[in-house]
Amino acid sequence: MNEVAVVRSYMERYERFLASLLTKLEGSPTIPGRLQIVRHGNQVFHYCRERQGEALKRKERYLSASRDGDLIRRLGQQDYDRRLHRAAVSQLHDVQLAMDQFPAEGLEHVYTDLHPCRKDLVSPLVPDGERFLREWQEACWPLKGFDRNAPEIYSNRGERVRSKSEKIIADYYLYIGQPYRYECPLRLKDGSQTIILHPDFTLLDRWNLKTIYHEHFGKMDDPEYVEKFIRRLRIYTANGIFPGDKLLMTFETRNSPFDTSQLEPLLRKYLPFSPCDI
Repeated sequence: MNEVAVVRSYMERYERFLASLLTKLEGSPTIPGRLQIVRHGNQVFHYCRERQGEALKRKERYLSASRDGDLIRRLGQQDYDRRLHRAAVSQLHDVQLAMDQFPAEGLEHVYTDLHPCRKDLVSPLVPDGERFLREWQEACWPLKGFDRNAPEIYSNRGERVRSKSEKIIADYYLYIGQPYRYECPLRLKDGSQTIILHPDFTLLDRWNLKTIYHEHFGKMDDPEYVEKFIRRLRIYTANGIFPGDKLLMTFETRNSPFDTSQLEPLLRKYLPFSPCDI
């Protein structure tokens, strides 16, 4: 688990957000004056206060809510924008200072830098992410069979898949460099029995070194298929695999075919550091 890389990525994202926010705020048109709000009992009075001359004398002008409502709102927004600008400048300075002092790499290098003879003697408390990724990608698993009359559809990686949509998904994962396994068996409990499901895609969260499952449901206009979907979803949730956490789902019908525009926002939610952002 590369916590340092995760933290640095969040900090870099927040730095970009703050810089973008400041650009937007600094490009906003300004109007002279500041809004002063005075409350007397149940009544609220609005005034526009302006500085005049080098002596910094203040000119105060009463604003009528009925006549000057738009100006009151604009002054209120401008005062908020000014406060937000000061806070964003301060936070951007703090973030940049923290990034300068933050370590460039995590603790994984302690194991990675060991001589191979020493690595054989050690059980690393902080795993080597590169080694884990390599072993995960090179692993083999028993393949699920195909019906004799099933169409032969192959992904660009050379594996046989069951539908054109699954080929689109597999090819997209290959294109963006997202590690995946196709129909890798998964042992789950179904009541008192142990069963084996084959999720369409098992994804590796490379930052947290954990797996996420992607199921594509391609016949949601078929009532019998929907019944199977509900049963499968119940099995997942009974085993602690919940949509929005470890289970990513995409759908289609005959009239609503699948395309990768469905997948990209899901990857950003489930895998915040997915290669789709590169």
